[in-house]
Amino acid sequence: GGVTKAVKNRNSKQIVAAKVKKERQKELTFKPKINDKYKPRKGRPRKFDRRIEQLHNEHRAKAKKRAALAKAKAEKEAKRYPFKPNIQKKPAPSEDVPARKKKSKNQTVPVEDRLMNHAAEKIKTRVRIKKMVEDEKMRQYPFHPEISLESRKKAMAKIDSSAPIYRRLGKLGKERDERIRKMRMKKQREEDTPFHPKINETSKALVENSRKGF
Repeated sequence: GGVTKAVKNRNSKQIVAAKVKKERQKELTFKPKINDKYKPRKGRPRKFDRRIEQLHNEHRAKAKKRAALAKAKAEKEAKRYPFKPNIQKKPAPSEDVPARKKKSKNQTVPVEDRLMNHAAEKIKTRVRIKKMVEDEKMRQYPFHPEISLESRKKAMAKIDSSAPIYRRLGKLGKERDERIRKMRMKKQREEDTPFHPKINETSKALVENSRKGF
């Protein structure tokens, strides 16, 4: 009884599927004919593949032809102009022969000596430039008034006094030491000569005038 029931269910499903397929076929207007038995032949190249291969062969043939023409032209030019100049590759500007020699020579010199030489060259260059500037100023302003030694000292003292204090510390220290030294010497002389006679100012002036020739 169970087998008969299963067969009936399967048959009913097949009947329903057939009805649905039939209804769909009625709705479709275009029904192309399809050959279900068609099978593509193995080893037969397609039309697109043949076209690709054809284009590749044409391109290769054209390239080969151009290479042959270029070679023939070069051989013709060589026969026409047999002279071949000896062309040497020019070294790069940054690596020319003198620079390379100088570089190799500097590599044998110790670092300290190279730094000292470099500093000396910079000083020489600065001195040379300063002299050139001074010479140019001399040519532009040939007039040089004569300045007395006393005026020059006053001018230098004025410049020194206007300089910053940290630049005048050394000089101020020397001046202070000189004043202390003079005061000590004066005190020492006074201690060595305890007698100090009082001199009249008028007499002192007469003595000074007589020394000056009055």
